[in-house]
Amino acid sequence: MVDKPDRAKEDVARFWKVLGERPIGFTVVTAAGDEPVGFVGLAVAHVSPPLISVAIDIQNRALEPIRRSGSFAVNFFSAKDEVIAEAFMKKGASGAERFWPHNWETLETGSPVLSTATGVFDCVVERVVELDHVNLIIGRVVASRIRQNGPPLVFFRGALSAMAICRNVQACDALK
Repeated sequence: MVDKPDRAKEDVARFWKVLGERPIGFTVVTAAGDEPVGFVGLAVAHVSPPLISVAIDIQNRALEPIRRSGSFAVNFFSAKDEVIAEAFMKKGASGAERFWPHNWETLETGSPVLSTATGVFDCVVERVVELDHVNLIIGRVVASRIRQNGPPLVFFRGALSAMAICRNVQACDALK
């Protein structure tokens, strides 16, 4: 029998531990504000082409620029970009600290796009759904870019790592 969740007694640490067993592609969500802003977007998902969803904490300083500009970009990275990942994971860092010294540009919406990102979706905000302590932002992709740059960077069990690509069980067994 599965216990029904009781929000008042929910074990948040266990929730994150279980979720940590699922490798997540490392993404940075960016927007144009007074200065470029960005945050680690671990809750990014495709909805249905060409829609992307991004969850953002209501306290995140990037929320207001996304709402004001009506746009954002989702940047995906390879394992070669761990330095960028660390800059964006740094708690309390300003947008300028996170973006400097990394090169960035813009595509269609004016949202900053990190130059070494292996994949980018440039989006306009389609809808915002306000939930408990997060907003779920649905964006329509208006531009995209691909730059293959090695194995993907993933967040797994609380740490960054390169994802090994295996095409069959024997190849994966060889990596153990």
